[in-house]
Amino acid sequence: MFGLITFALKLVVATIFGALLSYSPKKKLIEEEIIKSSLLCLYGSVITGILIQLNIENNFSVGLGIIAVLFTIISLTQNNSFSKRIILLFSGLVGVVIGLGFIFKAIALLLLLYYIVWYKKSLLDYLDEGIKQSEDEPFKNVSG
Repeated sequence: MFGLITFALKLVVATIFGALLSYSPKKKLIEEEIIKSSLLCLYGSVITGILIQLNIENNFSVGLGIIAVLFTIISLTQNNSFSKRIILLFSGLVGVVIGLGFIFKAIALLLLLYYIVWYKKSLLDYLDEGIKQSEDEPFKNVSG
């Protein structure tokens, strides 16, 4: 019974995290992208969650499950642009991490990905500003 509760919790969390990865408050709501991302995250979580609950001694089956999830996502997203493919691929990987039971690590990965995907302009501006500052500073004589 405890296994069923944890599996259901993984599915709910994976669905929410998958939707969050494609949702941006700055852009217009694209329901199709949110549903795709949510379903691929759920798919990754289901496959790895079931393989974890089988309690097989070696982790070979879990490895094959992860490869199967990645292969499926790559084959399903062949016609998408690169940025959409990467978002969907990482959505599936977040689902895999959740399915393995590492929910807090999935939260950290989700926050990092969300910031990079939706705030890349400010991130690039920050990096560009740091480069300009280092070019403007004169060289100091450190030899004495």
